[in-house]
Amino acid sequence: RKLYEHGVAINKPEIYAKGMLALFTSKDYNLTKGLNILLDQDVKKIAVANAKTAPYGVITKEALINAKLYKKIEDKLIYGESIGQTLTFTLKAADIGIVAKTNLYSKELSGFKKGKNWIDLDSNLYTPTKQGIVIIKRATNLKEARLFYNYILSKPAKEIFKKYGYLE
Repeated sequence: RKLYEHGVAINKPEIYAKGMLALFTSKDYNLTKGLNILLDQDVKKIAVANAKTAPYGVITKEALINAKLYKKIEDKLIYGESIGQTLTFTLKAADIGIVAKTNLYSKELSGFKKGKNWIDLDSNLYTPTKQGIVIIKRATNLKEARLFYNYILSKPAKEIFKKYGYLE
């Protein structure tokens, strides 16, 4: 949106997918409790993205507030400056974390299983992060840029995004 507002893009952004959240741990926790697992005494550090620096941090905070958990667990939170750093913290420094669901489909994390190591966060608790696409004015090959742009918005591409954890 900012690229378009500042005259860098030739078109307004089109939303091609929406980013979702997941509760993720490498430890052995009972994830059937959902977000309430965050209240357990064994859970001492919870990695989340910083709402001041990361869009996923904004929706994580929104989810925790809507679940009426934020104030109860605020002292357990450790903040990543990006969703990538939050994933690293979850793997190395925290007991559990709230991460971008799409991260969990990477080859490196394929050993972690849905239901055992991660669960979807209820998307009714937050506003999924809109992923948008624009064509910038300085595209070196406008024809190829338009082809890519159109593909990203196509039904086959939407199926790929869905397969890797995005919401349409």
